Amino acid sequence: MNAQLIMCSMPSNDPDASERFYSNLFGEEMARTPIPHKSFHTWASSGVKLRVETPYYNDQPVMCGFLVDDINSAVETLKEVGGKVLKDAFQIQMNEETFETLADHYKEFYGNPLQNTGDDLGTCVIMSDPGGNAISLLQVPRWVAREYDHGLLTDFHRQEIRSSAKAGKAYAAKTRN
Repeated sequence: MNAQLIMCSMPSNDPDASERFYSNLFGEEMARTPIPHKSFHTWASSGVKLRVETPYYNDQPVMCGFLVDDINSAVETLKEVGGKVLKDAFQIQMNEETFETLADHYKEFYGNPLQNTGDDLGTCVIMSDPGGNAISLLQVPRWVAREYDHGLLTDFHRQEIRSSAKAGKAYAAKTRN
């Protein structure tokens, strides 16, 4: 199995207040993630994003998110070594507003338009490790995974989050969320 740490997700009952807090901490505006589930994100360091979001379930702890190639295989392997599934596989939904927002962001930032493949943004399983720490496993299409290819926090990341913040504001305005 191959996994890459890509995210630290922090649940918040007030994502807007958390966004202001972490924007000030990092000195960079957090981007509204253009998905129906209210979430903000920014590059924290070394190709890892910090995300503050409305919890997916009651008492959701802080979680590290790992990108995996085969989520079913990863879940089975981790169960064999003491991992427990806390939330079964679910799709990270992409509505029409999400696609439109991401298409504009990809065209502006990457220089080519996003092709609507009809895919969701990916599949997620929430597990706990043997110590009780929660993790999320994510299997995403290549067009989603590409933003994690760059590793170190560079001007690329700062430019990407600014473009993403602009796209997130457009999404929030469209959905009034």
